[in-house]
Amino acid sequence: MLNSSVFTANEPLACVQRRGGGQHFLLLMLSILLAGEESEHSSDDEPLIKILRKPPTEDQLRETVKKLLETANLEEVTMKQLCKKVNESYPDHDLSDKKEYIKKTVKEVSSCDKHLWY
Repeated sequence: MLNSSVFTANEPLACVQRRGGGQHFLLLMLSILLAGEESEHSSDDEPLIKILRKPPTEDQLRETVKKLLETANLEEVTMKQLCKKVNESYPDHDLSDKKEYIKKTVKEVSSCDKHLWY
């Protein structure tokens, strides 16, 4: 695994090439894309590995909830269990700030499914 503190968006391309590693090609391509690009984005000074690991979007979370509910027994599964499964689907991210959205989505999707069944 790469040390995320080693690679930065402003690091010269040659340094990324010399270090190698399992993800060096991807980092190399990102370096090429970022080379010469002057912007005022705060992410420019973040390690590239953080840029690659963006948290899931609300659409992605909604799709995850839908997939989980397709196989869930709604008479037995709890909200807590579903939230835990969603969190387990994204182990590299802290979804605590998305907890209310996840709960709301579970309620919406499960109520839509009930209307389809009856």
